[in-house]
Amino acid sequence: MKQILQHLNSRTLLNIGLFGLILVLVLLVLFEPGKKAAVKPQFLTELKQTAVDSIELRRADSTRIKLQKTKGVWFITEPYQLPANEFRAQSVSALAESKSYVQYDIKNADLKKFKLDKPEVTVVLNKNITLEVGGVDPINNRRYVKNGDTLHLVGDTFYYQIIGAMTAYVSYQLLPPDIKLGKLVLPKFTLTQKDGDWQISPAQKDASADSINEFIDEWLHAQSLEISEYKGAAQKVNIQVFPTGTDKPIEFTLQKSNDNTYLIRNDLKLR
Repeated sequence: MKQILQHLNSRTLLNIGLFGLILVLVLLVLFEPGKKAAVKPQFLTELKQTAVDSIELRRADSTRIKLQKTKGVWFITEPYQLPANEFRAQSVSALAESKSYVQYDIKNADLKKFKLDKPEVTVVLNKNITLEVGGVDPINNRRYVKNGDTLHLVGDTFYYQIIGAMTAYVSYQLLPPDIKLGKLVLPKFTLTQKDGDWQISPAQKDASADSINEFIDEWLHAQSLEISEYKGAAQKVNIQVFPTGTDKPIEFTLQKSNDNTYLIRNDLKLR
């Protein structure tokens, strides 16, 4: 009997020892002593890109560009009142979540050292977050951006988006995305919608209902290859686009030069 108890005690001690060893191994796997805790990533702002609904770009030359997101669509409100280039607007709004690689307290720093004494561009998000854009770190080619009293080093992929020409922020789509046409006046004929059907005047021999609908659809989805400021004299209007329910048209001047075709908006000085 005594031998049996000794044998059981030995097995019990062995089992306890094995259990303790397994417990130690589990704890080593879970806590990994000696391994540093993961560093929480830092961002330029605490604002999520999806929460950005207004952007203002203030240039050193005193020009300003303002964009506003309405029902998920970006529009320019200054200096034009037009749909915005969505890609350009999204690229700038992404600045809110830019990864910050290094942060410095800049309260007593020499701003000139970072080209922040006179920022080339200042970006204002949601009217209350002001980001001043400075020079480039020569070691890692990252851009200095000041947010409040903190200087951040961020990737430089956004810079060429924010310094682009004002016309670069205009949507390439010729007409607003939600427009419904009621009338289209062109140099050689006029299309008018009546009771859901398009009528052409003067009558065109080969103009079928399908070809007219296709022509209207092409106007609704037409896009520019490029947009630039128009600095010439006002031209005679020869194209008028009337949205449904209004007698105030969007007016264009058709111009051809060196095998290129241009549409000029005299009211906005855009070509």
